[in-house]
Amino acid sequence: MKKIYLKFIGDLTFFFLLSLISVAAIVWVIQAVNFLDFVSEDGHSFGTYFKYTLLIFPKIIGKIFLFIFFLSLFIIILKYENNNELIIFWTHGITKKKLINLIVKYSIFCSLILFFLMVYLIPNSQDKARSYIRSSGLDLFPNLLKENTFNDTVKSLTIYIDKKKSGVFENIFLKTTQVTNDSSYNIIFAKRGLFKNYNGDNYLTLEDGHFLVKDGVSHTNFTFDKFDYNLSNFSTKTTTYTKVQELKTSYILNCISYVKKYPQSETYKTFVAFKDRSGSHRCVAKFLPEAYQELFERINVIFYLPLLGLIASILILTSKDQINYNKQKIIIICFSIFIIILKEFSSQYFFTNNITMTIFLIMPFLIFFSTYFYINQKLKFD
Repeated sequence: MKKIYLKFIGDLTFFFLLSLISVAAIVWVIQAVNFLDFVSEDGHSFGTYFKYTLLIFPKIIGKIFLFIFFLSLFIIILKYENNNELIIFWTHGITKKKLINLIVKYSIFCSLILFFLMVYLIPNSQDKARSYIRSSGLDLFPNLLKENTFNDTVKSLTIYIDKKKSGVFENIFLKTTQVTNDSSYNIIFAKRGLFKNYNGDNYLTLEDGHFLVKDGVSHTNFTFDKFDYNLSNFSTKTTTYTKVQELKTSYILNCISYVKKYPQSETYKTFVAFKDRSGSHRCVAKFLPEAYQELFERINVIFYLPLLGLIASILILTSKDQINYNKQKIIIICFSIFIIILKEFSSQYFFTNNITMTIFLIMPFLIFFSTYFYINQKLKFD
């Protein structure tokens, strides 16, 4: 009996992992192609690109985990039924209820793995991926500049070049603006220019040019023979701030605890520990809905895995020789898709009001026990 159980679990695990990695790899390749904009448009290096794309793989795994688990279990049960292998279970004293309970236990075990992914690995890998974007310089920026084209890849900086030959630019126009004050800007025109790197900082060495500085109502104008313009203070327009999906679960929990403890506090003095990498403080009362929703999405998904496992095991109740077998398969697939859609819907609208929160919290448990009750009733009449 133990060997039969191990074979079933082994076949299921192998097919599940193979399907999960295969589908995730396909999705990852598609995503990686889309992220080529980091290099072609934003000027990041290929090293940054590869590191970033590799670190999004756990997120892809987490997104498809539920569906691939259900599909794998459904196909394995279908395979066992079509090959008459389920008869071996029944002839060795393994009842349908015992097999279904085994599937539920296995689903709970997989949900613990998914819990680790959603709560720890995915947020940390996402934050690590974003850190490469934050720390990345404009390594490929010179290659992005095209002749007779205004380039605004870099924030607050517009560059125009007339000609480009062997790394040397001719007739260069630069305009820099201040984020906080549009009336203040610098305009530089130079006949020649060359990108250089000194001690890790990018410079644009300009020759034979004019420099115009406008600060409010005042103007300053001067000429220069050679001028090294430091580009290290500029960054690309790629999003570099920490998104809520990239915040560690411990941060979100501590933030919720802080706001609950100081609900009327609008100051940030006592809360330097919650300062994110973008330099802005986010842990205030208005952040709570977003924090609750993200926390709910990370944790709630694990309760749907045993539910999908139980739904797939309904296929065991019907033999392939029965007339309604194909109809039963379609119903099970449609029901599982409905559950996955319900899970996504609940994550989006969890924090609407207290009634909605309560409904979405108890929904997977309610459907699980209702399905389990249905299976028990069916087994009584078999």
